[in-house]
Amino acid sequence: MDKIAYQIIDSLEKSLSKSKPGSEAHKLMMPEGRILISDHDTLPTPCAVLIALYIKNNTLHFPIIRRPVYNGLHSGQIAFPGGKKDDSDTNLINTAQRECYEEIGIAPDNIKVLGTLSELFIQVTNMHVLPVVGVFNQPPKYKINKHEVDELFSVNINDLFTSENKKIETWEIRGQDVDIPFYYIQEQKVWGATAMILSELEQIIRCI
Repeated sequence: MDKIAYQIIDSLEKSLSKSKPGSEAHKLMMPEGRILISDHDTLPTPCAVLIALYIKNNTLHFPIIRRPVYNGLHSGQIAFPGGKKDDSDTNLINTAQRECYEEIGIAPDNIKVLGTLSELFIQVTNMHVLPVVGVFNQPPKYKINKHEVDELFSVNINDLFTSENKKIETWEIRGQDVDIPFYYIQEQKVWGATAMILSELEQIIRCI
């Protein structure tokens, strides 16, 4: 396996323990009109997602998923494995690990946690999401929960740094025309919270 990939993992772990770009990175892929601070009367629901890195063909990759189509706000969207914190979860890192196991079958023992990115507020669902970054300690063998996941894609991390993969379109969302920046990866439009999280990861790795 590539020495450079291991060096990136080591440097990333160190970077995640320091100050992070946070909202400045989020804004680079933030849909028009979105806010980053809660405007709800109730506290946001704590949630977590897992970015699970692994080495394939001497390059870092990670899985993303497409949610099934249903009558809900995140129907059919591209996302990381993740979800709401349960009472049984010790902390949000535990939430990310549990959700990853429930959705794509990767046990917590097979992931070394490197650290976390900046929390991100999601206005439409009143959630605070903590992105957790980890690395597989062995090649991933997925077990897909079809109730939670419609499809899984393996993303080459180099795709984040390719300018041709960053696009912007005007979409109609809830009756309004909105400019939406997105990553175009695996023939999928990765936008919203997932793109904003990836933007921070991209900026951190650029500085390594």
